[in-house]
Amino acid sequence: MVSRCPDYQFMSNQKSNTQQHKPARILAIASGKGGVGKSCIATNLSTALVSKGHRAALLDADTGLSNADIMLGLKPELNLSHVVSGQCTIADIVINNDDGLLVIPAASGLPNMVELNIHEQAGIIRGLSVIDNQVDFLVIDMPAGISTSTINFARAAQEIVVVVCDEPASLADAKAFIQLLAEQYKVFNFHILCNMVSSLEDGMTLYKRLCEVLSHQPNVTLTHLGSIPYDIKLKQAIQRQKTVVKFDPNALSSKQLFNIIQTIESWTHHNTPRGCLEFFIERLIRFNCIETHHKKNTNAK
Repeated sequence: MVSRCPDYQFMSNQKSNTQQHKPARILAIASGKGGVGKSCIATNLSTALVSKGHRAALLDADTGLSNADIMLGLKPELNLSHVVSGQCTIADIVINNDDGLLVIPAASGLPNMVELNIHEQAGIIRGLSVIDNQVDFLVIDMPAGISTSTINFARAAQEIVVVVCDEPASLADAKAFIQLLAEQYKVFNFHILCNMVSSLEDGMTLYKRLCEVLSHQPNVTLTHLGSIPYDIKLKQAIQRQKTVVKFDPNALSSKQLFNIIQTIESWTHHNTPRGCLEFFIERLIRFNCIETHHKKNTNAK
């Protein structure tokens, strides 16, 4: 059963709100190109986090072509387009999935939602402050490519996970995405997740190939988050609009996803004076102001 969640009630297997709460850790799930299974990874990681007792929310930031709601079998009445137009707030569109995952659905096929301006992006993130103190992780399913929205969300997130598969175009586009963030925006740390590999060994080989093509970027640090092998169970779960970690927790892909969750849990949590979502907004606005000032100075010369 799926329910709207204005009061943000959580499942009993999640952490109590009475416990000392750390600011939500923000994970941006990105890819250089589409078709590498990024949305599948985002939905499964979010669900796996919940199944391990974490409070998690999934933001579908592909505002022009939503995927998360479809992959989870949801049929939202309201989405981010209604928030951007001022018809409702984030609280009105959050869906509490039957496993306790909070889902913020995007729109699909609306031209005005394809490329949001900086104020619309900041407005969405500001609206998410209503759940900042009630989740441990905010997972952002990013748009593929290097749109302004994608770059801004990636620059402001605490952790960037780049999903790649064993295709030349995937490696080339992942390289371009990482190179752009490193050279123009001084973002240097990336977690690499190799998807749809034939074996875990091949996943490590793929990761090393990406390291090689980025070896000319001395400041870039890549870490191998893990590899997800091709798994018929995963395909069956997708066809049934379910996550594989719920459809078959013992599937090979599920086991690797849970291993990745263990790695994520081991990451050092850097506390900030304010909630991380507030910090997220601050960085988005600051980045935009710096770029606007730079463009004005450039045009004046």
